[in-house]
Amino acid sequence: MIKIFLKAKKVSEDFLVAEFEHEIPPAESKPIFIKAGQFLMLKNRTEPILAKPFSVLSTNENGFSVLIKIIGRFTGYLSQSKPGELFFYRGPYGTPFEQKLDLSKKFITIGGGCGAAPILFFNKQYPNQIEKSIIGFKTDAIQQLIPIKEAVYESLTGQTVIDVLNDYLSTRYNEQPPIVLACGSLGMCQALYSHSKEKNYRLFVSLDERMGCGMGMCKGCPVKTKSGIKMVCKDGPIFDSDEIVWEW
Repeated sequence: MIKIFLKAKKVSEDFLVAEFEHEIPPAESKPIFIKAGQFLMLKNRTEPILAKPFSVLSTNENGFSVLIKIIGRFTGYLSQSKPGELFFYRGPYGTPFEQKLDLSKKFITIGGGCGAAPILFFNKQYPNQIEKSIIGFKTDAIQQLIPIKEAVYESLTGQTVIDVLNDYLSTRYNEQPPIVLACGSLGMCQALYSHSKEKNYRLFVSLDERMGCGMGMCKGCPVKTKSGIKMVCKDGPIFDSDEIVWEW
């Protein structure tokens, strides 16, 4: 695993943005190149637990940042950590979005909660491919961590990302059926799949699953597809929603 140091963090309610940077020196320590859709396996020095998967929010010449929901032992530990603390990571893992998407097309991108991270990363890497972006949160606490101009706050507006998408589609006059790229909870992805059948758009989803290894070896993140059982970490996390057996 590669050493990485916590450079800075911001915490608000149950979300955390953590920025990490590589050790300097040694000079031979080169930053990794991460593409939108990929994730890293991260752990600290003392916790006797497996590394945990996190989607990347952004990168720079010497590190990366992640958006995390504080829901368990490790994320709770990270929320209390001090700048300068040593962590370890391996990766990146997962199939980049660009390998499963036709980037000559434009996309409506949708992120929910922590699913905002890979979507915002994709928006930044491919700004010319974005037709519209919708990023949903339950509350507006995320504003204290990162500015998100595309954000929709359910507690303030009463609208979900699907409501906003529905409103947008009703005003859309493009002759080509839209293509939607979404990342969020399983419930959100399932609801979008049903909505895509009703409104006739193509949907790609980036699935969020518990992972033990990140490489497909532990078989801990299966998803049933029409071509058999796949591993979210190795074969995904992005899938064409029509290939997933959602009833499984």
